Amino acid sequence: MFTALIFTLKSQGYLDSDGNCDLTRTQELADILLRILAPEVKLTIREGIAQAI
Repeated sequence: MFTALIFTLKSQGYLDSDGNCDLTRTQELADILLRILAPEVKLTIREGIAQAI
């Protein structure tokens, strides 16, 4: 399942072929997802974005 997620994120332009994220697009996606996700998942996403900066 994780592999499919990464593949989809790459094919949609959120990640490049090396796995680096487009911070603007990823933040927009995170803003949408954070409204519907559990607090633990929200924290994981926020930490991932912070590490990419």
